[in-house]
Amino acid sequence: MKKIFVFTLFALTFSMVNAQKWNLQQCIDYALEHNINVQQRMLAQQSEERNLKIAKFSMLPNLNAGVGQSFDFGRSTDREGVLTDNSSMSTSFSVSTSMPLFSGLRIYHQIEANKFNLNAAMEDLAKAKADLELNITSAYLSVLFNKELLSVALSQVEFSKEQVERAEKLVDAGKVAQSELYDAKALLAQDELSAVQCENTLKLSLLDLAQLLELDNIVNFDIVHPEIGDATLLHYTTLLNTDSTFAHALTFRPEIKASEHRLNSSKHALKINQSYYYPSLSLQAGYNSGYYNAYTTDLPQDPFWSQMNVNQREYVGLSLNIPIFNRLEVVNRVKISRLNINQYELELENAKKILLREIQQAYYNAIAAQHKYKASQNSVAASEESFHYAEERYAAGRGTNFDFNDAKTRLIKSQSELLQAKYEYLFRCKILDFYNGNPISL
Repeated sequence: MKKIFVFTLFALTFSMVNAQKWNLQQCIDYALEHNINVQQRMLAQQSEERNLKIAKFSMLPNLNAGVGQSFDFGRSTDREGVLTDNSSMSTSFSVSTSMPLFSGLRIYHQIEANKFNLNAAMEDLAKAKADLELNITSAYLSVLFNKELLSVALSQVEFSKEQVERAEKLVDAGKVAQSELYDAKALLAQDELSAVQCENTLKLSLLDLAQLLELDNIVNFDIVHPEIGDATLLHYTTLLNTDSTFAHALTFRPEIKASEHRLNSSKHALKINQSYYYPSLSLQAGYNSGYYNAYTTDLPQDPFWSQMNVNQREYVGLSLNIPIFNRLEVVNRVKISRLNINQYELELENAKKILLREIQQAYYNAIAAQHKYKASQNSVAASEESFHYAEERYAAGRGTNFDFNDAKTRLIKSQSELLQAKYEYLFRCKILDFYNGNPISL
């Protein structure tokens, strides 16, 4: 067991010396750049940006050109449109353009709907980033907790070594029985095992953080251990009441803003479908010409450019389309749009209720964690006094080894509970900072 512990301690020390240490902000920045979910949200935003450009450009006139080539064999139509027993070839050229003049404000509402869809995609991206920051912070604090837990375990090992050395001297002096030394060595072995388990837990928490960062090489990955100090002094100001936090969160939380944008987009989608009730007017213009050549005729053929000049035709016109009956498609699409509006209204209301529940739960979890942290501080203070008293009695020969080990066990347990309560309270406060719109930092 001693060899395993020494090797583990050496490996841990070597890895910490050669590790690439990251602070919380570096972890967050790297994750935001490499996280797949964030990248997908960015692609969705870029797609909505293109949809908005398509809607805006639909107001412009289009321009199309065409070229046609045909060959007729046997009976074919000559230049005057008469069927003759003659093989021929004809070539046609055309250029046309059209521009919508009025379509029931369909283009305007399509542009507005796409603007809101783009805004919703941007809020989805913001939420993905915010959720990732919170997850990174949770994993980061978990590593810090396990580091401090390992530090406590290692200090207990050093203390147990001192007790073994002390017991050996007392046994050699004949002041205590050999069993005291055996008990001290057994306790040392147990503390070394606990330290190895803590070290393994720390490695796993570092692995979880590294995987959350999408790191490829995690061999020397480690984090900076900031000076946190007393959590109650640092974060007591964040425990605001839920009403004020909720009122503030409604103004900036991305899931609320995204639901509002989608609701507004659905209202414009209704206007788009209603626009099909109205006539549409468009402007059209074009140019065309052609060339004709008969293979089996003795009549003279006009040259190519001469025919192109003679056959050219330009036109400008207006096209009015009046809807009369469309198999009730527009009526049903309008009804579907109204249902979609009701659906998005419910989604917005549900998003607000979920946000309120999350804030209430975060607030009361933070209050409970604060009370637990203060109680754990008192427990550690009491356990330290009890341990010092048991240590003095044991050193004076008035206490038993059982009493000493029991006091030590209770001290270790209270110290571990204090560390857990400390980081739980920190994380709960960070969640409240998250809902208050404050940047996450340590």
